Amino acid sequence: MNDNPILEYVYGTNSVYAALLNPGRGFHSRVLYHGTIPGKILQKIDEMKITTELVDKHKLNLLTNYGVHNNIALETKPLLPADIAYLGDVDVASVELTVYELGFNNEDIANALPYRARAGSKNFPLGLYLDEITDPHNIGAIVRSAYFLGVDFIVMSRKNCSPLTPVVSKTSSGALELLPIFYADKPLEFFTKSQEMGGWTFITSHLGNVTTEKYTTGKTLGVHDLHGMCAERPVVLVVGNESQGVRTNLKMRSDFFVEIPFAGSETHNCSPEPIVDSLNVSVATALLIDNILTCK
Repeated sequence: MNDNPILEYVYGTNSVYAALLNPGRGFHSRVLYHGTIPGKILQKIDEMKITTELVDKHKLNLLTNYGVHNNIALETKPLLPADIAYLGDVDVASVELTVYELGFNNEDIANALPYRARAGSKNFPLGLYLDEITDPHNIGAIVRSAYFLGVDFIVMSRKNCSPLTPVVSKTSSGALELLPIFYADKPLEFFTKSQEMGGWTFITSHLGNVTTEKYTTGKTLGVHDLHGMCAERPVVLVVGNESQGVRTNLKMRSDFFVEIPFAGSETHNCSPEPIVDSLNVSVATALLIDNILTCK
C-alpha cells in the first residue's frame, strides 16, 4: 500500500537514518513510527523539521510490504541517479576523478568526484558496473559490500537492472544512500569513452571457463592477479547476473576477464552433476573487490 505514488517508504533504522543524511533525496514528507523513535533519527528529524506520525504496526507492515521495518518508515522522494556519459581523467594529487554526466540537452557536464585513497594498495579509484542484475536483494547486498570495502562509485545499466527501491536500501543497510550511483543508458559507449578519454581499465567477472571465448585470449587473470590493480590504474569491475553473466557486447569491450575457481570438495557429492557450482553474485563481487584492493 502506498498513499502517494510519487513518494516511497524507506524503512529500517539504518536505512531511514542514512536517507535523512542523503541530500540526493531532495524532500522528506514525514516519518511514520510505532513505539519510540531512535535518538539519532529523532535528532535529525528535529533539525530538518520533518513531521512525525504515530501509527500501528499493521500500517507499517502494509507500507513496507511486510519488510523488516524496525517500527519506522520515512516517506520520501525516490532516488534519481544521474545519467553518466563516461569517466574522465583521475587527479591523484587532489584525489578526485572527473565524471561526465548527461545534461538535459544530452551535453556532457564535467563534475569532480572525490575518491578514497589507501596507502600501498589504492592510489586510483575503483568503480563497479552492474549489468542485468534484477534481484533487488542482490543489488542491496552488492552496494553494502562495495561501500564497506572501499568502492568509490557504482554505475548501473538503466534498462535491465533492478530499480533502487526501499528493498535495495534496506538490504544495503543504508549504504545505498552513502555511495555515488549513476545510470548508463548507453553501456557500450560508456565503456569505450571511459577507456579512451579517461584511461580506465574494465575487468569483467566471467562465468564458466573464461578460456572458452576467443575474445578472452591473452586477457584472462587469476584472482590473485588482481592484487594491487588500483595502485597502478583506475579500474571498473564489471559484474552480471548469476545465470547469464555480463552481456557479450560488454565483455568484448573489456580489458581483462577474471573468474573465481571452484574450490569445493566433491567428497560428499551424491549427485551426478554439481548442485552448487557458483557463488551468489553479491558474494563473488565482494571477493573480487577485496582482491583488487589487496596489496601485491
